[in-house]
Amino acid sequence: MKKFFVRFWFLFPILMIGCMWVEIKLLQYPPSVYENYLDVLLFLICITIFISWGFLANQNKWWQFITSLIVSPIAFLCLLAFQFICSWFAPDGFGLKYKIPEELEYNVPYNKRSSPLTFVDSKNPDTYLQVKDGFQGGIYNYDFYYGPLPAGIIYLKCFEATNNIPLSESRIYKSSMKTIKPTKSFQRLVADKRFTIYEGDWGDYYAARIEVWFEDAATKKERKLTEKIYRVEGWSR
Repeated sequence: MKKFFVRFWFLFPILMIGCMWVEIKLLQYPPSVYENYLDVLLFLICITIFISWGFLANQNKWWQFITSLIVSPIAFLCLLAFQFICSWFAPDGFGLKYKIPEELEYNVPYNKRSSPLTFVDSKNPDTYLQVKDGFQGGIYNYDFYYGPLPAGIIYLKCFEATNNIPLSESRIYKSSMKTIKPTKSFQRLVADKRFTIYEGDWGDYYAARIEVWFEDAATKKERKLTEKIYRVEGWSR
C-alpha cells in the first residue's frame, strides 16, 4: 500500500481533474443522484490525497510532496468551480415529477401570442388575479384587482397544486410584495409586479396554486384574498 501511494501519487490530482468531465455528464441525471455521487467522490479523493502526502513526506519524496501540495488544492478549487456551474445549470426535474392531472382545471398565464387576457369583472373573484408570462420561462408578472382595503401589503404565495409543496417561498414573498394605501373602491392594486418560480425547468409544465395575501399595516394580521391555479414552468438559471 505504501509503495502504491508513493509511486502513483500523481494520479490523485489527475483523478480530481477528471471528475470535472464526469460532473458535466451528470447534468442529465436528477439532482439527488448528482449530489450523492459528488459527496462520496470528494470524500474519497480528499482522503487518498492526504494519505499520499503522508507517505511522500515519510519517504522524503519532497519534490513529489511539494508538487502534489500545490497541484491538489488548485485541482480541488477547479472542481468546486465546476460543481457550482453544473449545479447552476443542471435541471432539477421538478416539473417532470409533478405532472398535471388530466382532470385538473387550470389557467394559462397571459401571453400575447397564445392566450387572451381575462376581462376583469368586480363581481367575479376569479378575474381579480391576472398572471402574465415574463421575458423568460418561469418569470411572471401579475396584476391584482380588489375592493376596499386598509393600508397594508399585498404579496403572493405559490404552491405545487397537487401536493401543496411551497414554491420559492422567501423569494416570491420579497419580489411580489406591494405596499398599498387605504382604498375605498374596486381597483387595480398591483400592476405588472414581477416574480420568479425557480422549481422546474423550461418546458416542463406543472400546476401551481398562486395565492394572493394581504397583511394589514395596523394589526399585522394576514389573510388570503384569492387563489388561482396556473400552468407554470421553472426558470432555468
